[in-house]
Amino acid sequence: MNAFEVPGHSRFTLDAASAIDWHRFVKVNSNGKAEYATAASDPIVGVSYTDADAADKPVSIVGDGIVIVTASAAITAGAFVGPTTGGKAVTGGPFVALTAATAADEDIAVSLNATGATGSTGGA
Repeated sequence: MNAFEVPGHSRFTLDAASAIDWHRFVKVNSNGKAEYATAASDPIVGVSYTDADAADKPVSIVGDGIVIVTASAAITAGAFVGPTTGGKAVTGGPFVALTAATAADEDIAVSLNATGATGSTGGA
């Protein structure tokens, strides 16, 4: 696995709704706080670029570019990916995996700018 990262210019910070690990898809909840995105239909704003160890702690988010995301299972390079449980990447979604994961909890490079089959979200 040769994951790489080239974050874009859309970087910002939100308070977390609860603890958030880095390299996870995140969305904004109705209170304006970041939480894990768990479905491609969520209002995905990007990928966590830092940890937030508890609620109301700041979490940095990257909304465009090429970012590292933790995989939930094996994923092939070139597959469309989106979020699942815990904000991890799973096959099926609007973004494109640029590198592969052979098992869960491996990091992959994902393009937030290359969107496809299920629509355009995030920093696209």
